[in-house]
Amino acid sequence: MKTIKVWSVDRTADGDRAISQVEMVQQTETETQLEEILVEAPELLMDSLVLVGRQTPTAGGPLDLLGVDEDGRLTIFELKRGTLTRDAVAQVVDYASDLHELSREQLCQHIEDRSGEGGIPKIDDFEAWYLERHVNERSCFDERPKMVLVGLGADDRTRRMVEFLSAGGVEISLITFHGFQENGRQFFARQEEVSSGDGAAKTGRRYTKKENTATLRALAERLGSIELFDRMRSDIAATINAYEWPSLSTATYYLTRRTESGNPTQRAYITLCFSDSRRGQVQLGFHERAIDAVGDKFEEFSRSHSERDGDYWGGKGFWFSSPEDWTSCREDVLAVLSAMIDGWRAQDSSES
Repeated sequence: MKTIKVWSVDRTADGDRAISQVEMVQQTETETQLEEILVEAPELLMDSLVLVGRQTPTAGGPLDLLGVDEDGRLTIFELKRGTLTRDAVAQVVDYASDLHELSREQLCQHIEDRSGEGGIPKIDDFEAWYLERHVNERSCFDERPKMVLVGLGADDRTRRMVEFLSAGGVEISLITFHGFQENGRQFFARQEEVSSGDGAAKTGRRYTKKENTATLRALAERLGSIELFDRMRSDIAATINAYEWPSLSTATYYLTRRTESGNPTQRAYITLCFSDSRRGQVQLGFHERAIDAVGDKFEEFSRSHSERDGDYWGGKGFWFSSPEDWTSCREDVLAVLSAMIDGWRAQDSSES
């Protein structure tokens, strides 16, 4: 097993470097704190992770932590207070297969009934909670859960098994933590030994929100639109509480509506997009449901900015040519977006 060592580097009063090794915390001390620390700070496991279950019972026994990652994927964490062994691999696969067999309704009920305990927030309606935060054709209700093994080390057989599964496209990761202390302060070091993305390309990988955002910003950079794009995104985010889903070429904003049966679902309202023939520009497209939500004010806005008109499938689009151009009519655009939110709320209230 690999040993992680940490050194602190400081400057003395004379300007010399003072280098000292940070003491590693006894493993037993780290074991007792690990789960509590991860519940209080789930970002130690994954960026933007939200935990929705702790010690959740399954047919194979209680799984340690259950979360939803930033892309809306259900993720199972199997924690070991010591060294991970191959038994942990079998356990996490058992838990994942059990949850995957649940129907949409059963999964929601499973999470709702067990939330609100052990430091996990209470979720009364998981489906509504989920759909307010995530828009994806392939959601946690359809895809197999991701699996993550977490411990204070892993033996060679466990690493080999996880690497084998990951290389074959199974979404399983291996993370180890190490504890240190210095001058009364405690530190944790995280080491991601095997990533679930290692073999994803071989099985038709799906792109994550983070990857799509990076690709989209690279496109804006190539077209000379990055500053304008970033300003528009920032202003939209500050004005409407919508879910942004970036594709490889657009950024679309979704709001929750109800189906005829009364179930919540996500619908696209506005989209930011680019064109190779309009370098340096960004189009703000309004979908038909957005235009309906704005009402009479939209026609007034459209007349005032008719010089920005551009073809937009399924609605109406307006082109902005520079950050300064956006600033010059920013108040008009944000007023229309605010009217859209007011109309959406009125529609949602009448449907509920």
